[in-house]
Amino acid sequence: MHPKRTVLFAMLLLLVASPGAAQLTPPCGDECLLGVFDDSTMTRKFGFWDPTAVPLKELWVGIQFDPAFPNPGVTGVEFGIAGIPAEVSFDVDYPVQPTVVIGDLRAPADTISTGFPGGANIAWPACLEGERILVKLTLFYTQPLPSDLLFRVVRKYPPSNPIFLRVGFTQCDAVFTLTSIAGGCYTLNPSGPPPGSFDGCDAGHPVGSRTWSAIKTLFR
Repeated sequence: MHPKRTVLFAMLLLLVASPGAAQLTPPCGDECLLGVFDDSTMTRKFGFWDPTAVPLKELWVGIQFDPAFPNPGVTGVEFGIAGIPAEVSFDVDYPVQPTVVIGDLRAPADTISTGFPGGANIAWPACLEGERILVKLTLFYTQPLPSDLLFRVVRKYPPSNPIFLRVGFTQCDAVFTLTSIAGGCYTLNPSGPPPGSFDGCDAGHPVGSRTWSAIKTLFR
């Protein structure tokens, strides 16, 4: 299929997939994750930023697959990021340029009760195989920020399909199967060391308090 037709077909499935098909959509697996990371190698779910000293901060959105998942690759994603303060602006870049981007990645934390729209659909012209970074965010701000800011990958609102109320991606199979995936979280300026949980967000690998103090000093 021609690349442009492939993208249009994938987006069509995201936007108008039948309710029955959405209900039967398989999950990706226990170890699948679409998350926000402090590094492009997707190993750290926390980081530090003092905008008064450095006005720019890079974050990375990437996908990780369960080893048992039979088709590790994506042609499109549907998600938003909740928790980015409204006063913080950001630019969006892509390691592989998408053909279609619909919406804005910033999303409210509780899209159901607020009713505010948020999130985006992103589709690529060909299969992006394996675990990889999909999106690079460059945050910009110049004022102090509080500790323990939690960013969560959440579903798009309103969803492309009224039945599919999840973070999702389209697989690299012949019919672009719409698949649910867990949304990760990221803690900015954590006040305590991992593996402490910040409102349910696993900050990363275990780190002792003395090492944690050294890490915070290193990032500043």
